Parts: sequence; structure tokens; C-alpha cells
Amino acid sequence: MSKMSTDARELEVFIDNEGDLYRQMTVPIQKNLINKKASRKYSKVKALKAWENLATEGAKRYCKQFCSRGTVWHHIFPVDVRREVAASLRDRFDEDAAAGEFDHLLFKKYLKNPERWEQIDTIGDVDPVEYGGGVVFKNEYGPVVEYTHGLDWDGADPNAMEVYRVPVPADVFGDHSWANLKDLADFEGRTTKALRKLGKSRLVMGRVAALEAIASYYGWHELDHYPLTLTADEINARWE
Repeated sequence: MSKMSTDARELEVFIDNEGDLYRQMTVPIQKNLINKKASRKYSKVKALKAWENLATEGAKRYCKQFCSRGTVWHHIFPVDVRREVAASLRDRFDEDAAAGEFDHLLFKKYLKNPERWEQIDTIGDVDPVEYGGGVVFKNEYGPVVEYTHGLDWDGADPNAMEVYRVPVPADVFGDHSWANLKDLADFEGRTTKALRKLGKSRLVMGRVAALEAIASYYGWHELDHYPLTLTADEINARWE
């Protein structure tokens, strides 16, 4: 791919780092497209349209935040710039999807059986279904942590428990740049340097600990907007 224009790069960086936009549009687009791929109905042309919609919304929000009054957003980011951003977002999605980065967004019918995965370790309580915790698996794409709040969580229903599934990236705070590192460091009683180092640890469980820090402060729902809903018995069978 040719080098992006300065304006296109500026808009793409904004889209990547705008938390509300990520939750409201980026993740739903990723979920829709990864399941299109799984069902063999994916179209690069149609996918581009979805990313163009995101680029357009990103341009509007960028201008609302940073442009002076009276500035017209589509003059700052004209259609050719937005299409350039959309093409980059689509291509990045395709590359990351091939590496399994969005497998946690797959509908249940498309999921691989985690019983075939290698279990690395556990997190939380020794009885995670009862008191909260989970399992760290590894498949051909890399490690994934699964977590549930447990039956002692306020309002827990043994017939409808949420299981959050989060890939463990090589750089936790690079992938989750929306998380405020200073706030997390204060909450955890660590330095930002120590947290950042933990997020890049060569040890999988070190990086899992960084994800747990984010989840402790923001909630697991901010790491997985589309958790599985399983019964307690199904979770026990999944993690046994």
C-alpha cells in the first residue's frame, strides 16, 4: 500500500484513539465483518463501505472537537481522504482477522472448541464459576483469556452467565490505548512505567495481569462488548 497522506493519517489516528467511537462503531463493524468472513459471505467492496461510514463519522467528531466554529468537516477531510482512511482500516482489519485477532467476536456457532486449545493458566479464584475468575488458553493465533464474574456476583443467574473473551496482545496498552495509563497506575499503586512494561511482558501471564488491571478499573465489558452467555454447567464443561 502506498504511503498515506498526512490528513488521512491524522484522521485514522483519531479514529483509533476515540474511545466512544471505538465502542459505538468500530467494534460492531469488526463483529459484523468477522462473522461475514466465517460464513463465507465477506465482500471487500461492501466492507469498504462500512469503513467509509466510520471514516465519515470520525471526520465529523474530529471537527467537532478540534475545528474552529464555522469550519465545514468535509472540507477538512474530503471524500478522497475519507476513502483513503477506509481502505487502510479495511486492510488492517483483513490482516488482523487472518491472525485471529477478532475470533473473540465470532458468533458461538463459528467458534472453535476451546477444549482443543492448550490451557496455559487460570486467573481469579480456584472456583471461578462460583467466585469469579477464568482460564487462559492458547491456540494457533495466540493466547486468549476468558473470565466470568462468578455466581456470588450481585444478580448472577446460573442459567445466564457472561463469559468475556479477550485476546492477549503483545503490547496490551498499545492495543488498548483508550485506557488511561496514569489513572490505572494510581488505581493499581504502580508507576506508569511498570504498568507499560507489564503490558509488554514476554510472559503471557504478565500481559494477562495488565489486562486484569484494565478490567479492574473499567470493567471486563470494556474489553469484550459481546460476551458469551452460558449456564454455569456449560462454563464448567468449557473450562474443565
